[in-house]
Amino acid sequence: MKKIVSLILIAMLALSLTACGGKNSNSQSSISDKSNSSSSEASKEAESGSNSTVSEESSEIDESTSNESSSNSIVSEESSKETKSESSADNATSKDLSKEFKESVKKDIKDTIESLEKDYKQLKADIDTYDKYSKNADKIKAFYDNINETHKSLCIRMREYALDYADKILSSNTSNDEKYEELDKLYKIIYDDGGESIYDGVYDGILSDMYKDFYDGILTDAYDSVPYAELSKLQTQEYKWWSNTGSDVYKQWSSFGSDVYKFWSDLGSKVWNDEIDETKEIMSDFKADINELKEKN
Repeated sequence: MKKIVSLILIAMLALSLTACGGKNSNSQSSISDKSNSSSSEASKEAESGSNSTVSEESSEIDESTSNESSSNSIVSEESSKETKSESSADNATSKDLSKEFKESVKKDIKDTIESLEKDYKQLKADIDTYDKYSKNADKIKAFYDNINETHKSLCIRMREYALDYADKILSSNTSNDEKYEELDKLYKIIYDDGGESIYDGVYDGILSDMYKDFYDGILTDAYDSVPYAELSKLQTQEYKWWSNTGSDVYKQWSSFGSDVYKFWSDLGSKVWNDEIDETKEIMSDFKADINELKEKN
């Protein structure tokens, strides 16, 4: 009987121990689960915080980059404005320079020819008959000499205009392409337009008028009233004065055109080939030629 009771007690004790073990296991499992859950949540929070920090730093970098880009953009725009401003200033200066150059050349030619025309108009009014011509032939000769010297001086000044304008072009703060284009204005204003105006005003203007008014006018009209020997002498003299003056004027005009053309062509060639330093010698030689002409004049 005692043995049976002992077995029952042993069995009950075993059951009791088993029940306690299960509770402890469940409790430990629950604690473990809670620990894992807490760890997971902490990990998520840490990861979230890390991501937030990274995002904030990235945002700060982006903002910094954006500010830097904006700053660079402003600097670029300001630089571009300055470049455009400088370019506009250079163009304005170039236009003003060529305009001033053109007006100076044009005015000089115009004033010189108008002065000769005014003097000739007075001469023609004073000598309007054969009798007045025969008594004042020396005044006719003096006016031919005046035409010769005035025209020669004008052609020398045209060379000086060309030299001065070329010097301003070559010393300007512009590219060689722009310098080359500006040199074309020298050709146009001096050689082309200037040369034509001088030729038309003097050789084909005043000299042509003198031939018609005196040789083919007053003297020819006197055929029926003046002895042939006397008239022939005056006509021969008049034609010689007119012809010699015309020949001198044409040579001066042709020489001036040839000199300016060569000067322009030589400079243009050097500028085209980016040989700016070599233009100094061309300028120096041209200036020496001008000074030599002035000494002879």
